Order: sequence, then structure tokens, then C-alpha cells
Amino acid sequence: MCNMITNSDAGPAVERRHRPRLGAVAVFGGLTFLIVVLLTLLDRAQVQTQQELEHVAFGMPLNWVTQTQSLDPPLPYSTEFLSPWENPSHIDLLPLALNMIILGLVLAGIWSAVASMRSRPSTT
Repeated sequence: MCNMITNSDAGPAVERRHRPRLGAVAVFGGLTFLIVVLLTLLDRAQVQTQQELEHVAFGMPLNWVTQTQSLDPPLPYSTEFLSPWENPSHIDLLPLALNMIILGLVLAGIWSAVASMRSRPSTT
């Protein structure tokens, strides 16, 4: 049937490397994506002409969503990301990926700093 091979050597201990689990990486990537989308929804753009309403760009730190907004506001006008069902939108994947990398590095740096502060022994 099924033979299991076990290693019962009492040889030298092999140091295990810490590997990030796939679930933790997925959660980190999902959190990064949610923050990038949230920053885009909070972004505002200043429009000076009616032609600028045809290509309004959103995203932080890099613009990755362009919308064609069918509005007739008094100009200059400060606008935000509007419904993609009513306003055609275009997503640029390269700036989106760069935003996720930038934010991922920032979050990893914050996580590392917090983890190193927690692992230090207190000096009281």
C-alpha cells in the first residue's frame, strides 16, 4: 500500500528557514490592493477646462485610473472618482502595479520597524 519513509537520524540539526506562508502573502497583497483602491477613491483632481473632464486621472502616488466624466460644472472644478457605470473608466496596469509595489514596500518597512521595536528587551 502506502509506505512512509521517516528519517530518524540523530545527525546535525538543520536550520529551518522562515518562509512566508502563502496565506500571509495573499492577505498582505489583498491589504495592499485595498489601500491602493481606497487612496484612489479619496483622490481629488482639479479640472480647469471642459476638455480636461474627458481625461481625469486618479490614484496615489501614481495615477492609474482615467475617467471620462460627462459633467457640465462651473469651472474650475474639483472632482473625485465617480461611478464607473456612468463615467467610462480606463485602468493602467503598470502604474497600478507600481503603486502596489511602493505601498507594499512602505507597509513592509512599517511592519519590520514595529516588529523590531516589539522584540527589543525593555530597559526599565
